[in-house]
Amino acid sequence: MKPTPSSVWLNRAEIEIKRGFARHFELDRKVGRYPVPEQHQLARLHYLRGRIAELRREPIENQLRHFSRAFQLAPERLTAIYTSRSLFAMAGYADGPEQQRFVEDSFDYFVHYIEFSQNDP
Repeated sequence: MKPTPSSVWLNRAEIEIKRGFARHFELDRKVGRYPVPEQHQLARLHYLRGRIAELRREPIENQLRHFSRAFQLAPERLTAIYTSRSLFAMAGYADGPEQQRFVEDSFDYFVHYIEFSQNDP
């Protein structure tokens, strides 16, 4: 079966992201207390990998792993909302206390999103 144009582009993006991760670890960069450009680059790679996982309809856990790691490395509005969305989606598959935890965590990230957005027009 011939690959679709979107799958071709996603595969190309995946290759570049893998190259970015390899380059980052090849340089043996360490995560520090304060965000530096290298952390932002690594966070962006995780964000992009999460988006690819989302577009490929991979398990939500895969998406969440990359979005939350991106937020840990360099907290930003974009990664906050994607992490919130992933957690909320996971809540839909959980029950009881686990569902409540996912919803509460999702809300916490949503609050971060609002805080990052408060200066927007």
